[in-house]
Order: sequence, then structure tokens, then C-alpha cells
Amino acid sequence: MQATAPSEAIERELRIEARPQVVFEFFTQADKIVRWMGRAATAEARPGGAFRLDYNGFDIMRGEFLEVTPHSRVVFSWGWETLADGTRPGQSKVEVTLTPDGSGTLLRLVHTGLSKMDRDSHVQGWDRFLPMLASAAESGTPAYTAEPLNEPEAFASRLNTLLVSLRETLEGASPAAASARCSGTGWPATLTAHHVLQHLNIVAFAIATAKGQRAPQADFTVEALNAYNAAFAAERAKATLAEALAALMKDGPTAVETLKTMDPASLGGALPMTFAGGALLSARQLIQGPLLANVEEHIAEIRQAVAGTRT
Repeated sequence: MQATAPSEAIERELRIEARPQVVFEFFTQADKIVRWMGRAATAEARPGGAFRLDYNGFDIMRGEFLEVTPHSRVVFSWGWETLADGTRPGQSKVEVTLTPDGSGTLLRLVHTGLSKMDRDSHVQGWDRFLPMLASAAESGTPAYTAEPLNEPEAFASRLNTLLVSLRETLEGASPAAASARCSGTGWPATLTAHHVLQHLNIVAFAIATAKGQRAPQADFTVEALNAYNAAFAAERAKATLAEALAALMKDGPTAVETLKTMDPASLGGALPMTFAGGALLSARQLIQGPLLANVEEHIAEIRQAVAGTRT
């Protein structure tokens, strides 16, 4: 594999001992993409079709196919679903050209539009994965196997995806959308977003429960919880969209990383919860319900409220 001199674009050429028809499938078929990179993929290989590649549950690329010319050229946009700064979906582009070369294929890849902070990591990525593409295409067997997620990692991955969805919704919201009422909470979208961030405190609650430590939330009655939410709504009534986004970018990654590192064996730890009528609830149940299920529900309400202002 030959590398060009450093530039804003990443350019790579690679000869693969497999015909273009074979190599083409490793960019356009999900089951073959994951033979050389990623743990799960969506690939709708037509102009405008979705392309999503989940590397490890947390580093998730999202783009769309821009050009698909069997079996010689594939162009797709490239960016990351992330709570951090960096190249976002639609901000960069990958062009792949496949040229017959005897019994094999000359592959040329050009990646443009990357942010400066992301370029070096993408150089390392392409230099790691393109040889795996060659191996998989030449041998017909997978050259890469993703590590499976344990249960806390799977929970953290789901939370990360939900919070990225919230970020993208808030970033696309107009002032009118920010004040639109959510069907479930009855609060403006901005206030509901701040409430979502309150749910992130359940990570610490679940960890305490897993350790057999009784957190204050365990002794909330339903009435006390309702009063808390009412007081929160009054206190944060004038909270802004910008404040919600800033808090999300600050607190979201911390909650995800903390959840990710929980001991899988501790998830069954349980304590009686006053708000549940004294029933035993485990750390796993707190994560599945008050954290993930409720966050997902609130974000769906926010998306619906925001979408309603566009009609």
C-alpha cells in the first residue's frame, strides 16, 4: 500500500488479488463490510441510501451513498455520531475507484473534508483496515472480528446513541421548536431536554444499588418524586436551548463512560425501593427502565414536538 505525501486529503492505493466485482461488494454489502471493519453495518447501496457503520458500539460512522457505479466506483459521505467535537455526518466524503489490474484490482481511496483533529486518526484507521479488506476479498474469509459488548457496555452504547439523537434534534431546533410543548411532560422541548439530563443521575443510583448502598432516590415516594419534578420545572423554566446543549455535551459523555465501566456481575444487585411500593429493584432494572426507557421516551417526545413546528 502506497501513501501520498501529507495533505488535507487522505489518499491510498492498494492492489488486491480479487476482481473489481468482488471488491465492490465489500463496500456495498453490509455482511461483507463487517468482514474487514466494524461490528454492524447498514448499507443501502444507491444514491441517497443510508450507510452506517458501528465499530464498537461507541464509534459509529453515519453517511449516505452519493454515487454507486457497479463495479468501478463508490462515493459516500462520512461522519461520526458523537457527543464530542469532530467530523459530523455529512461533513466528509470518501471516493473509492476500482480499476481492473490483470487478475486483480487497483483500489484508489480518497477521503476529503475531515476536520484537522480527525485527520490523523483516519490515516491510522484506513492504514489498519484497508489491508484487512484486501485479505478478506482475496481469501473469502473474514479478516476482522469485532469484540462483543458486555451488558454494561451494551447499555452504555444505547445511552450514547440516544444522547447523540438528542444533540442532533436540539441543534436543528428553531426558537419556536424549543418552546413547543411535549406530549408526555407537557413541558417545552427545552425544559424536557434538561429533564432528560436529570435522568443521567440514575447511573450513580444504579451503581450504588449494585453495591448494596442505599441512595436517597431509593426512599422517594411517588408524591415526593412528583413534587421534585414540579420544583425542577419551576426552577428551570427559563433554561435555554444553548444551556441544554452545553450540559448535554458535558454530562452525557461522563454518564456513558461511567455506565460502560460497571461490573457486569453487579447488575443483579437489588434493594427495596419506596417509589415502587417497597418492591426490590435491581441495578439492571434501574438502567433498563428509569434510565434508558424513560430517556428514549422523552427524546421521542422532543423530536415529535420539534417536528410539529416544521409542518
